[in-house]
Amino acid sequence: MIKSFGLEQHQSQQFSDIARDTGEKNLRVAIREFHYPASAGPVLSQVSLELKPGEMLGLCGPTGSGKSTLLSLIQRHFDIQQGDIRYHQIPLPQLRLAVVSQTPFLFSDSVASNIALGKPVATQQEIERAATLACVHEDILRLPQGY
Repeated sequence: MIKSFGLEQHQSQQFSDIARDTGEKNLRVAIREFHYPASAGPVLSQVSLELKPGEMLGLCGPTGSGKSTLLSLIQRHFDIQQGDIRYHQIPLPQLRLAVVSQTPFLFSDSVASNIALGKPVATQQEIERAATLACVHEDILRLPQGY
């Protein structure tokens, strides 16, 4: 399920200006056709939708109907050749996008290593800053082995 959408407060000023100037604060999908690299025919065809902030969309259908494919395209696992997906009027390829799963998962390693997963060369100070921003720094300090 796709929940509400809102640009991060730390977005680039350029993208903030585009969204403010156009008044378009939404996720817009306009896919004429999508083929997986090895597929003979289209997997998706004529898919269009628009979600405004706070709106929800439920995707349902039989196996192979394209639900997971659509979510994969929104997450940029593949690029669309015929059509596009825009977030606040900005084409997805121009954005840095991160997806956070609802299911927490930790690797069998230190807390610091798990936090630094996206930036393995992160300093201890950067790791602690990230933990502070996520409001877990104090909890980590109370763990038997800390970071």
